[in-house]
Amino acid sequence: MRNHVYEKFAELGVQIPEGLSTPASVMLKDDATTSTDNNNPNDPKPEKKKKRKKKKNKNLPEAGTDLPDDYEERYKEDLVTNPFDLSIPLSQRVEYAIWKYKRNHKFSQENIALFYDYLRFGGVDIGPNSFLGGGKVKNKFDEEEADEDTLQEEAAGVTVNDDELEEGVYVSFCEVAQVYLGNHFITSGYFISSQDYASISGLVDAFLNYLQIRTVCPDYTDDIGRAREIAALAKDQLPKCKRISMRLPGTFNNACGVVFGGEKQELVAMVDQQKEENVIPDWAKGNSKMMELAASCMDDVLAGGLSSLAKAKETVRPAIPQPDKLKTVDTRHYCKVKLKSIHSQEQSDVCRATFDFLDHSAQLTGEQADLFLDTAIAQDLVEGMVMTATLKKLSNGLWYIESGFQVYPSFYMIDQFANIDDDDDF
Repeated sequence: MRNHVYEKFAELGVQIPEGLSTPASVMLKDDATTSTDNNNPNDPKPEKKKKRKKKKNKNLPEAGTDLPDDYEERYKEDLVTNPFDLSIPLSQRVEYAIWKYKRNHKFSQENIALFYDYLRFGGVDIGPNSFLGGGKVKNKFDEEEADEDTLQEEAAGVTVNDDELEEGVYVSFCEVAQVYLGNHFITSGYFISSQDYASISGLVDAFLNYLQIRTVCPDYTDDIGRAREIAALAKDQLPKCKRISMRLPGTFNNACGVVFGGEKQELVAMVDQQKEENVIPDWAKGNSKMMELAASCMDDVLAGGLSSLAKAKETVRPAIPQPDKLKTVDTRHYCKVKLKSIHSQEQSDVCRATFDFLDHSAQLTGEQADLFLDTAIAQDLVEGMVMTATLKKLSNGLWYIESGFQVYPSFYMIDQFANIDDDDDF
């Protein structure tokens, strides 16, 4: 056997070392053929290289990108004749446009979630049995799911809500954009990342632009134009709203909370006592998680080095020279106020701002709150922005922010269909 192997390799012009305990087994290949000594059918066959599946959306634009007026879709064929003819109900025209827009754009998981939330708020059914399909972003018009005849039938017979509107109900792209971008998107709490706040306005505007380019709703041209103006404002203001809400109440107002009473003052007093007596409070003894929670709370609440009452007084004195003579005389829990004006203070880390109080219908009450804000917060404020906060009034007429919550853009609009009893919705 050994001699046969050596002779075979010698014929092929291959020199292998003498004296090996086990002859080397090799396979020689050239450009055209492959040779082997063993044609045993039980030997494993070499694996075939898998062909890479071409991505259908490889050259498609990202959802939310600006489209030129002469934009041409990659998949521009229509499954029905004149899908945007005015004789077709508006709901069917828009839902067909949604399918076309999705088919000709790439969506990340984050963007499809944002886009669906906007559509759902606008009254588009995106449930599992709807026109748009379920969570896997499938729809009735997916070519991989049906043959051409089925596609034609479903395109012609999409089940959508009738366009005969109930009494008192009307269509407004502008109002949907204003309430969604200026209220619902923030209040719902579904999307909390800074990237979400930066992306949503572009997604809304790009889709509205697509409706204009494809002449889907020529009967709502002016309304869509106004909706796009709202989206343009949102593009600038929503990221600012996010930054403000993350920074509230800020160093100055935290210091006011320490000086003039409340939870922050109690927290600092507890820490001062711990420092003096070197003791651990009873509620934290023997509980490492509670100790960690207390330390984290201190870091968040007392931002800016407000580790003592003396330090807090030093922080507020440039704006409130005699803090010891003042006390808290009023508290408004979770109220909404609208920015009326803001005035920068020269050589100061704070700005003076005036807010109007709003009632549950988002109407002005005639009452105002003058307060101070960190410059880092004030620089993002736009006149007309609305803030939800807990405010405290001092005996000299000034207010300060005990706790800050949501911040809304200047085009904030109440959702008429929200539950008025729910504080989150007014």
